[in-house]
Amino acid sequence: MAKYIRFPWAVNGDRQPIPDEAAGGSVSYQQGYTPDYSLPKTDPNRKSIGRQPFNQVLNDATANIKEWQEQGFPEFIADDGLGNLYSYPETAVVRFNGVYYQAVVDGTTTAPPSSEWRVFAFDTEATADSVPVRDSGGTFKIGAPTDRAHPLRLGEMGKIIGETFNLATHLNGIVEPSNAGDAKFVKLTAGLDGAGQFNEGLLINETITGSGPTIEITAEIATGPLAGNTIHLINSENRYLMPGKNSGAVANDQMQRITGQFQGGDSIGAKQIRSASGAFTATGSTGNGIQSTAITPGPFIVDFDSANSPSARTGDHTNVKHIETTYYMRIV
Repeated sequence: MAKYIRFPWAVNGDRQPIPDEAAGGSVSYQQGYTPDYSLPKTDPNRKSIGRQPFNQVLNDATANIKEWQEQGFPEFIADDGLGNLYSYPETAVVRFNGVYYQAVVDGTTTAPPSSEWRVFAFDTEATADSVPVRDSGGTFKIGAPTDRAHPLRLGEMGKIIGETFNLATHLNGIVEPSNAGDAKFVKLTAGLDGAGQFNEGLLINETITGSGPTIEITAEIATGPLAGNTIHLINSENRYLMPGKNSGAVANDQMQRITGQFQGGDSIGAKQIRSASGAFTATGSTGNGIQSTAITPGPFIVDFDSANSPSARTGDHTNVKHIETTYYMRIV
């Protein structure tokens, strides 16, 4: 193993800052030591290498190496050395205030935490089974579905903290996300926060209000960067996620408004519906509406029930053609 650098070179010694750009033939990061430093001693333009600048070069190099040896990822850079904000490429990983972040957009200059960074999580769950092995038939295979490196599991670490995703858990071979390692997931289903259950220690303060189609079931995230946030357990609510500009806005089902009107009038010994509009229509043999044949005037009752419509599919709430799947959220 290469030497561990306990102290950057000349950390307590004499050093002289070295400019980034060359000026007057002097040493710089852009040019290094220029030809002036190798001129004959008798040449008046000859320059001396100097102990302090050389100490600075080695100090800069060894301080950076020490940082990589101890942290694995560098500290966040705010200044590009020219007084401008440093621009990070997408997927770059930095350390800021003791937390590791990964850039999720290209060219970000903002300091984390922000919408342009996500907390970087390490996959510490790879096992010996993660190494592909050729079986007796010559086919490479990798682990069991419970191993994080298995193809059925590779997508988990790609989930952003706070991302909601669904799995077709009714299919054979589908494996739920694992909470055995550093990454943590919650199942958006009520009643799973007890001992030994999927959401144990991850969700608290589960609350149920209302009933039937308008039931609301929420819980509070108990750990990680999202701790304290309240989320809806949409599997138990049977609630859809819908694109929109107001993230987190909650609404119950509804249908587009349908209106209609009946107009009626009395005649001697009879009543008739003279006209209808909107969702209703009126027809009859009299040519001017539906006329009653009652000799004694009495009340007319008009009923509307969509369930009586031919081939109607009705229920206690509005819905669309669908297949149910199970939703999860990554919280750590």
